[in-house]
Amino acid sequence: MLKRVYYIITLAVICLCAIFLPKIPVKTQAKGELYINIENKPIYLSPVLAKTQDEKKIISCLYEGLFKINIDGKTIGSQAKSYSVSDDFLTYKINLRGTTWSDGSDLTSYDFQSSWLYALTNLGKEKEELFIIKNAKEYSEGLVNKEDVGILCPDSLTIIVTLNEPDPSFIEKLSRPVFMPQKGNLTNGPYVIKNITSDGVFLEKNPYYWDKSSISIYSLNFVLSGKFKEINPQTFIFDGEGGEFDGAQKRYYDTGEVSYVIFNSQKLNKEKRLYLQNKIQNLKEILADEFFIQNGFVNDLATGKKAFYRIEHEAGFEYESAKEAQFNPLNLIYEKDNETPFLNILKTHFEKEGILINLTPLTQKEFAQREEAGDFDLAYKVFAFSVGTPYEQLAVFKSGNPYQYKNKNFDTLLNQALHSKREDLFDILYDAEVELVKNPPAVAVLNFKKPYYTSPDLKNVLRLGYGAQNLDLYFAKIKN
Repeated sequence: MLKRVYYIITLAVICLCAIFLPKIPVKTQAKGELYINIENKPIYLSPVLAKTQDEKKIISCLYEGLFKINIDGKTIGSQAKSYSVSDDFLTYKINLRGTTWSDGSDLTSYDFQSSWLYALTNLGKEKEELFIIKNAKEYSEGLVNKEDVGILCPDSLTIIVTLNEPDPSFIEKLSRPVFMPQKGNLTNGPYVIKNITSDGVFLEKNPYYWDKSSISIYSLNFVLSGKFKEINPQTFIFDGEGGEFDGAQKRYYDTGEVSYVIFNSQKLNKEKRLYLQNKIQNLKEILADEFFIQNGFVNDLATGKKAFYRIEHEAGFEYESAKEAQFNPLNLIYEKDNETPFLNILKTHFEKEGILINLTPLTQKEFAQREEAGDFDLAYKVFAFSVGTPYEQLAVFKSGNPYQYKNKNFDTLLNQALHSKREDLFDILYDAEVELVKNPPAVAVLNFKKPYYTSPDLKNVLRLGYGAQNLDLYFAKIKN
């Protein structure tokens, strides 16, 4: 088995010879220089080991996968030049650009192959993302040889990947950190490490990056928040509250989390679910100024999302009142960690409609047990989605789900999506979402976002709620 050493960059060691960053007046900031705050000193600057948001921000700038999401939400090739898919949607042939590592040495298909095989035998839960590849799980358990895994390299610029089953989001998944190549302390992204001090981590433009002419920001200075205001930078990104500098623009990025009020379809018939859906939708519109509202089943983090389907009154029969619907008091369960003011507002809103709701906070274990047993009427649940097509988010409600929901038309559309060409995929998934709204298993409620601030001269910053593109400055420009 090929053995490889992965170097973990730690501040604890490097900071023994720390060079303190001096205060820099605004007028002396170099052209093309960007300051970004971090709360804590990073421990791991490896794509597969990074845990904190600060670490993920930095590795997003140091490493690059085969694909990425562009500023318009479309999937584009990064290290990959092109790809093709077999007729059965199981085999992907990926052609590399012929790029290099940060030392100028060739980055090859074998680097990707060995990195993925290493992850399968050395990582913890993170390696499960690779289990979509044929025999990957078996290899991680020592049941097959590496030659049996569906990762072939016929030459240095070609990777052929065979999956266990079709996956419409596979190309998007290839942008995730676990699929990134690693080789010692080398990197392959737009930036390389220039210095690490007690004040932060400092990056500079990678002279060997394959598309270096497109990178307009030359230096990235990840500085501890305590030092940030001393420096008073002109061009900056500041995460979290406290970035209200002069002229700063407040923005939000999608964390990938979406909450739903889920119906127990065995206890609530279609007509009752339609009634509840309509009332919750009306409440969401009222609260749009207080919460980030999720309008459809698919959140904005999904690539290729067409739109969301809004049901008005054309969905079919609807009760005129809760009294006519004959609702018994409804038991709504939720995990204590997911408690939100929205739930009490929901309870009050339904009481005005004549529907009593009992809110039942539970531990994570208790919630899972009640969910599995079907011991609930309503469940408030938060799902965490990383980037992918809408398929991943819709598939939560395919037959076999814990909510006793069955919809033959919906299942048929999902199956069609698994075996569809890319150009047809999003139309099929849109139709699948329509099925969910007309015969609802749940109502998508809240979309979770986090604030950050940017200087007014900074444009096209891409923030996504996951490691690989937590912070992507490939498209960013500093306006003169």
